[in-house]
Amino acid sequence: MAMDSAGSSSPPPDTDAVQNTLLKLRRKEGTWVDWAQGCQALQQARLTPQQIFEETGFEPIHQNQIMVAEQVYQSILNVGVAEATQAHFTERAAMLCTNCGCCPRLIGPARRPLSFIMGLTLTQCGN
Repeated sequence: MAMDSAGSSSPPPDTDAVQNTLLKLRRKEGTWVDWAQGCQALQQARLTPQQIFEETGFEPIHQNQIMVAEQVYQSILNVGVAEATQAHFTERAAMLCTNCGCCPRLIGPARRPLSFIMGLTLTQCGN
């Protein structure tokens, strides 16, 4: 078993699960919630944000933004929201920014989760 930064032992990461998650993120499969959970799982498997970026194209700042947004989303679910509201945020797969297609900024029907929760400007791309 490996030792984490706190000195406690943790099981080694499941290599197949890590590779599967990297592939899904690289292909931008699923919703922004799936992406956030994937980034979180990869960090828990001891990949750094830079390693995740190099393997998937998700910039470290975007990894952090969607992980925080997903935590807020889960908190909202825990409080209880209408099923239609839940569906609005998760029923459709997220789409890429139309400016260059390289960044995981959300547009179209999937735009609201991050723009609503994080106040992102989604019509601009840094590339």
